[in-house]
Amino acid sequence: MLRTYRFLCAAVFVGALALSHEACGQAQNAARGWNVGRSVVQNIGRMQGRSANLKPLTWVVSYDANDDIFVVDHPGAAPRKIADGNDPALSPDGGIVAFCAVPTGSMQTEIMLVKADGSGLKRLTNLNAGARAPVWSPDGHRIAFYAEVSKGEEILVLDFDKKSITPIARGMYPRWSPDGKHIVFLRDPEDGGHKLSILVAKTDGGGELKVAATDSRFPSASWSADGNEIVYSSDDRHRSSIFRVPAAGGKPEEIARDGNMEMYYPSLSPDGKSLAVVTDNDQFPSVEVFDLATHKSSRIAYGSEADVHWVREN
Repeated sequence: MLRTYRFLCAAVFVGALALSHEACGQAQNAARGWNVGRSVVQNIGRMQGRSANLKPLTWVVSYDANDDIFVVDHPGAAPRKIADGNDPALSPDGGIVAFCAVPTGSMQTEIMLVKADGSGLKRLTNLNAGARAPVWSPDGHRIAFYAEVSKGEEILVLDFDKKSITPIARGMYPRWSPDGKHIVFLRDPEDGGHKLSILVAKTDGGGELKVAATDSRFPSASWSADGNEIVYSSDDRHRSSIFRVPAAGGKPEEIARDGNMEMYYPSLSPDGKSLAVVTDNDQFPSVEVFDLATHKSSRIAYGSEADVHWVREN
């Protein structure tokens, strides 16, 4: 199993590293202000027929045809289909998408890589337990994900440099801290409770700290740009809300709420002034950006999942 992984890993390492270094230079030369640059969207039911106008692509592996992954380059841009799969995640520079799909002849989802222009499709993992919810480290050298094992869900880290996969903690849906030293993740209810725990742990294992709990229908958590806070979705008090809580533990603070629709997959802008979320009113899930000062929102695209790449405005 490990030998197969090393071969697959080596095939994608060079491209991922080169793109990450390019992104670092662009960020240093950028001006102030932030806006949504690129987002990856998984759409339900082929966007109610919208994808019928997109050119079909042929892949070396087969997927569920109902899960379409699109790239939206900026608010208002036409979505571009790049793959069939789920759990899309952007590389730090926005140039590569990691996602999950079931390869031909397999019964489990594996992690795939494809460039944001739809080229260069590669299979990354080959695990008996499958793989779910990949997410890139800030430097683009590692990918965290989770797999089903005998003890339940387990978070693992794939290291391109070391060509290794290392178990980190029991849980699911990991997200890296901005410095790459910690992850925030979810864990199933314990002791008969109904809320999922939101925990922070070191990326080399250990140091677990429970910072909050959530009963969201679509539980999700992420980091603030400075790494000091955790942002997460919740359905407390019979309404959908987004909270933030200190990463070191403390009292949660509600920063957005809506009584008519679900909000999940929160992503704070680096300046903390805007919040990107997926909203769902049971009809048309969409990706929206909220101004936290005015509470006004704007829609980026229709879709059930999104990984937003924030860019500096010129």
